[in-house]
Amino acid sequence: MATCYQCGKLGANYRRNVTTGTSSGNWVSNRSYGSSNRNYYGLRTVCEKCAAKIDKNGYLMSSLILIIIAILSVRFHTSKPDAVAKTSLSKSR
Repeated sequence: MATCYQCGKLGANYRRNVTTGTSSGNWVSNRSYGSSNRNYYGLRTVCEKCAAKIDKNGYLMSSLILIIIAILSVRFHTSKPDAVAKTSLSKSR
């Protein structure tokens, strides 16, 4: 019987893409220097509770991204007519 990759519970029947590891390093090159951090992901077997948690976090993140895009697009579209109206009013006077 499979165990959950995250909590170790027996009877894991769900497959989700999870973080499988991280690494960090420093480098020096001709063009740049600094540090890097990398996350590695892979498909692993998880239990129902962990699968629901992973799905919820993915849903919240995608919802947040959509809300930010909506706010930016509304702000962009509402700022253009004001600029056009101000220039047309100043030309007609």
